[in-house]
Amino acid sequence: FSNKVENLLVAALAAVTEEDAGMLIDISEELRRQVENQIAGNRREKIHEVYTQVKVHQTEVANYQKKNGVCVITFQSAVEHYHYKERDGKLIWGEKERKQQTKYNTELLYIQDERLVEGGNAIGTTCPNCGAPIKQLGMMHCEYCGLAVTPVNLKVWKLHRYYEVDYHHV
Repeated sequence: FSNKVENLLVAALAAVTEEDAGMLIDISEELRRQVENQIAGNRREKIHEVYTQVKVHQTEVANYQKKNGVCVITFQSAVEHYHYKERDGKLIWGEKERKQQTKYNTELLYIQDERLVEGGNAIGTTCPNCGAPIKQLGMMHCEYCGLAVTPVNLKVWKLHRYYEVDYHHV
């Protein structure tokens, strides 16, 4: 899992830089949407976000949680990279000449028992067409737009999301 987590993290940051979530393969819909939303947010703000020379130093298991039929393993990766944001060719955040050392958490999700998942919730899954919430595990069609949806793959560990660790907020 550590290698998979590290490869995903590097690929996701590259996809944000290239503004192309399509370059990500074999990832969950949640992760794809996360990267697509980051790219869309940057485009709305007319920002070009850049990650370069990304190097993962080490990845370790940071947490394991089992609750209401869902298991989540959180991996924490120590990462160095250049990270900055530009608007109209001007630097608005970060530094182009100074590498940052940071940590990212990546979560793997496993639905152990769909009957125990709180309220039958589909773990934040949304319709890939209209974005409406998929309210029940195993639903085959979106109740809003009617699109056929792929049910959550039970009994398989899936990369669920990643985020930079922020020690400045509790």
